[in-house]
Amino acid sequence: MEDISKLLKLFHSTKNSENPRFELGEVITLIDYFLESGDFENLYDAIEIGKKFYSNNYTFKVAYCRVMLEFNDYEAVLEILDSINIIGDSDLDLLRTISLCRLKKFEQASEFVGRLEKENCDYLEDVIEEYVIGENSFGDDVIGAYKNIQKAQEKYPDNKAIQIQLIINLYKQEKASEALDVCRELLDKDPYFVDLWSIQGRIYSDIKEFDKAIESFDFALACFDSNSNPIPYPNDDNSCVETKNSIRKSKIISLIKIRGYEKALAVFKEMEAESEITDPVLNKYFAECYMANDIYEEAYHIFKKIIKSGKLNDAVIYAGCIKCCLETDRKEEAAELLDECYIRFKGDIFKSLFEITDDSSDSESKDETNQNLATDYLKDYTHNN
Repeated sequence: MEDISKLLKLFHSTKNSENPRFELGEVITLIDYFLESGDFENLYDAIEIGKKFYSNNYTFKVAYCRVMLEFNDYEAVLEILDSINIIGDSDLDLLRTISLCRLKKFEQASEFVGRLEKENCDYLEDVIEEYVIGENSFGDDVIGAYKNIQKAQEKYPDNKAIQIQLIINLYKQEKASEALDVCRELLDKDPYFVDLWSIQGRIYSDIKEFDKAIESFDFALACFDSNSNPIPYPNDDNSCVETKNSIRKSKIISLIKIRGYEKALAVFKEMEAESEITDPVLNKYFAECYMANDIYEEAYHIFKKIIKSGKLNDAVIYAGCIKCCLETDRKEEAAELLDECYIRFKGDIFKSLFEITDDSSDSESKDETNQNLATDYLKDYTHNN
């Protein structure tokens, strides 16, 4: 930490000078640091320094490739790789495979993987894994992807990433029952596989078996906690690519579906105790749980936070905030929000208001009915309270 602090101090004091000279290793360290911390302004400056002094250097080009991959500029990645013109390097070949798949150039990707397969390189499993993930995630040919997953699984039957892709592909084919059978079969062999429990939970949630979904998410969280250092598969038997909060989020959604608002709030508070919740969608659920438990003051502040952030332009957010304003004696603010919402969302705000103020509301109700009921509700509440 002390070394990076010194390097950062030097960087900030010299980056705008005519000759901000840094050693190659220092440039790479700065690029990695700014990329990980999301400091894109300084990342750009570090890259420019690298281009100025090390534009033809292999190590710098690889680092630059990783940045372009993070920014989803896959054409740029391929252009840099072509300028390096080296085949047989695991890092570069993985970057090429990923980029071709992201660009949906599956024919080129398949030819490239086939070439590496003929050479029987020692990192072939990693390349095939990335190809299978890319084709299954970004391709339109679900059956073609399924056939390639099967081939990959025959070659690497213990590869967890490929196993996960098989389950996802089966679900894409609307074969939820088969996907769940594979989940259960694999979990019998490896009951501590976090991602499998989580994916099983999501499938159960999608087919509206929410109790089973919640149970699966609970198992995923228990397995996550039992593994003190979860790392991306397939490097470790108990590895995972899920984060604890992504599993919690899925559990919260399932709890809300069965109106388990108190339990959902308990999960939220666990998350909040560890770090600030910045995801606007998750905060929306948080506020809705507070409302369901008649804790309107807390819900109000969360809705206001979401509105202020500008990250979620949704009539439901404003409807929830209006409801909280009325319940916390902020009637003037409610009226101002309603005026703003009518301009922004038109009839959607009335539909959202009706649904959020009446738990028994039918989501198929006509917009006109929603508008009349919501308007009457506001008038009655304002005049009678």
